[in-house]
Formats: sequence, C-alpha cells, structure tokens
Amino acid sequence: MVALGRAYVGFATERPALLELMFTAKHEVEPDAEIRVLGHRSLEIAAEVIAEAQRSGAVRSGDAVRLAQVAFSTVHGLAVLAVGDLLDDTPVGEATDLALEILLTGLRGTS
Repeated sequence: MVALGRAYVGFATERPALLELMFTAKHEVEPDAEIRVLGHRSLEIAAEVIAEAQRSGAVRSGDAVRLAQVAFSTVHGLAVLAVGDLLDDTPVGEATDLALEILLTGLRGTS
C-alpha cells in the first residue's frame, strides 16, 4: 500500500498535465470508454491489494472496494493538493508519508 501510494503521488507530481487530462477526459459528456475502464482497473488493483492484506490479517475486514475508494481518495487528494501547490512549505514526501501513516492506521482498525 505504501509503495502504491508513493508511486501515485510521484506520478501525479511528475506528470501533472497527464493527471489533469486523465480526470478531465473522464468527465466529458461522452467519456472515452477506455479511459473509464482504465480508471476502474486502477481501483480494482488497489482493492486486490487490500483484499490480500485482509487475508493476511494486516487490514480490517470490510468491503475491499469501498476501502480502496477511501484509500484512493486520500492519495489522490494529496496529489491534487501537491500539483496545485497547496501544501505551502510542507515537502510532498513528508505529506505523503504522513497521509499514508494515517491511512494505514485506519485500515488496520482496532485489534
């Protein structure tokens, strides 16, 4: 999960125009079907990672897709803030580490 989160934020901050294109094209009146499929596939990958972590006991029980949606929204939101230069003096890596630490704490749930 940490590697996936860091990779996403890294991708977004290194290629902000591509990130914007991906999400702008997805919301067109007649969105490209391939873009929608790829967007859903990325969420499926995150859900698969969460489901595997659930099987090992590292992540709390629950709908893996819904947990993946929350995880993705956390990482995507951070990426959008970084690309929009809204983190002020906070280094992106530091913000990413903190966001992932908080996210993973929540995914672990209570023991």
